[in-house]
Amino acid sequence: MGLFFMKLMWRILPVLSVLVVMGCSYLIWRVKLYQWWNSGHLKRVSLVSLTSLVICFSVLLLLGYSTQSKLPFGSKIHEISAQQQ
Repeated sequence: MGLFFMKLMWRILPVLSVLVVMGCSYLIWRVKLYQWWNSGHLKRVSLVSLTSLVICFSVLLLLGYSTQSKLPFGSKIHEISAQQQ
C-alpha cells in the first residue's frame, strides 16, 4: 500500500508544481504587475514574456513524466511500478 501512495505522490507532484507556479504568477500579477499595466509602464512584450516563461516551465515539469527525462518523476514512477510487481 505504501508503494501505491508513493507512486501517486510522484504522479501528482508535477501537476501540483505547475499549479503552484501558476498561482504565484497570478499573485505577482495582481500585486505588482496589474498596477504597472494600468499606469502604462508595463508593455505587452513583458506580459507575453512572463506568460511564455510560465508555460515553458509548466511544459518542462509535465515532460518529467517520461522515463527518459532527466527530471525524476517518470523514472521514480517506473521504479515504484517495478517494485510493486
